[in-house]
Amino acid sequence: MAEDQHAQNTTQDSPNTWREFGKGVLDMAPLLIGLVPFALVFGALAADRGMSPLEVGLMSGLVIAGGSQFVALELWADPLPVLLLGLSALLVNSRHILMGATVAPQVKGWSPGTRYLALFLMVDELWALALRRSRVATLTPGYWFGLAIVLCPAWVALTVIGAIGGGFLPENAAHDYGLDFALAAVFLALLKDFWQGPRISLAPWVTSALVAVAVHQIFPGPWYVAAGAVAGLLVALIQPPVPKATADEGVSS
Repeated sequence: MAEDQHAQNTTQDSPNTWREFGKGVLDMAPLLIGLVPFALVFGALAADRGMSPLEVGLMSGLVIAGGSQFVALELWADPLPVLLLGLSALLVNSRHILMGATVAPQVKGWSPGTRYLALFLMVDELWALALRRSRVATLTPGYWFGLAIVLCPAWVALTVIGAIGGGFLPENAAHDYGLDFALAAVFLALLKDFWQGPRISLAPWVTSALVAVAVHQIFPGPWYVAAGAVAGLLVALIQPPVPKATADEGVSS
């Protein structure tokens, strides 16, 4: 009798998978506004480099990483510099090591298959929303895959559409109409949820930004991505701890 009551209570306390899935879908949907021009421009640029819509779709579906895909386009040549492409993609995506480390405690209870598939689908927007969710509720596979089912197919489809219709876009459309800033604006908006007050967040954020800008000015290639991430992390690790009450005040302010 007691076991039945325990099982009933457990079921009632467990997040409903479909409700969590729907929550993920709704949370991700607004971010598509920033994704649309970014994906269309990528598809158009890829077509301009000689890639077919099928190749663009395969690249977007297998890589699922806009930043490294843009870097790959910059290096696209005949013959392909395969080693340089691989190293550049690895460098740009090295931030995923830190991103994976931050979500690892939240997904350790998931089955290995679910966990690995979830991490394969992890992109910046998904990671940010999932981490934000974990601060107010248990992060569930339903919520994670609700985010992914919106973002990943949309990314693939939009890049293919961009490759098919890219010829209709004026040359330098992304720059002339400010479309290249759309996704950056999305990331800036997401940062709001990670601000924990000036005593916790200011030094790592400023350091990360300054180091990234400095490295970008000095070294060619995407070294600034890893440099900015590592610099911000190091400052966060060495700065004095802040009492929880002070941190909470910073979040609520």
